Amino acid sequence: MRNTATPPHTFPELEALIRERFTDMRPQFQAGAAYLLDNPGEVAVSTMRSLSQKAQVQPSTFVRLAQYLGFSGWAELRALFVERLAGDPKAYAFKAKSIVRRSNSDNLVAELFSAQRANLDASEPKSADRMLAAARAMAKARHVHIAGFRAAFSCCITCTGCSAPRSRWCAAAKDRSTWNCAPSPRRTR
Repeated sequence: MRNTATPPHTFPELEALIRERFTDMRPQFQAGAAYLLDNPGEVAVSTMRSLSQKAQVQPSTFVRLAQYLGFSGWAELRALFVERLAGDPKAYAFKAKSIVRRSNSDNLVAELFSAQRANLDASEPKSADRMLAAARAMAKARHVHIAGFRAAFSCCITCTGCSAPRSRWCAAAKDRSTWNCAPSPRRTR
């Protein structure tokens, strides 16, 4: 049932292709395809195994579905979901250039804070319970490991109060001079 056609290059193309071929698909493909389209954000950040459990299909169904849609495999199909979630990089570049041009604007700081407030207000209903649960889990944990990448890199380097022993480095630190972790408390026996 492998398709030799060229795979879609964008998420809207993928969505159109799935809708076009949906009635011709096997029931397992239909279940998998429906789950992918109903949960695109989750597809971008979850493993194939966890997605297959939630879609109630075998993990191999997603591989075969990807091939049916013209992809070489699951990773290539999933990449469209990741790109969709990441957004259009050109849009971010345009926004950044716009901000740089207005850097002397008196309203820029107010606009930045307004945007941050709007982001927090939009994410609170979706994230508040999860953040509280995560904080409780971290408070109970014996060890908490912090890995900072890209924008979060500096948060990891300055992980003040972490329990890493002095002999170890923060995972993101490039050299000891940037390491700013507090020493772990000595245990007494």
